[in-house]
Amino acid sequence: MAGRHKILVVDDEDRVRDLLTEHLLGLGYEPLAARSGNDAVESLKRQIPDLVLLDISMPGMNGVDVLTFLRSKHPEIPVVMISGLADEGLAHALLRLGAVAFVRKPFDLNELERLVAVALTGR
Repeated sequence: MAGRHKILVVDDEDRVRDLLTEHLLGLGYEPLAARSGNDAVESLKRQIPDLVLLDISMPGMNGVDVLTFLRSKHPEIPVVMISGLADEGLAHALLRLGAVAFVRKPFDLNELERLVAVALTGR
């Protein structure tokens, strides 16, 4: 059982955000949703999740900005970055900034599920 870990899903694409929140709910997690970087920061002021799934390319405050904010305010929260860009250099830069993993769209839900479990347990 996954427990009631809170997972903040940040993606400006409704379809992706809805797919992830529904899948996480079905696994027993408590998904929270934000449609932009600014919404994510506002959500973080109200409650602290156990994990963040964070899209990189969003209008306004992008995923890199949110990751930087998270590392400065909540360095203990694991962050999995999600992107449609297949850029190895970007992936390495994000890991250096403190992301625990980088997943490319379209992602495999089973692989993402595994990454979430590993990020939450630290193993």
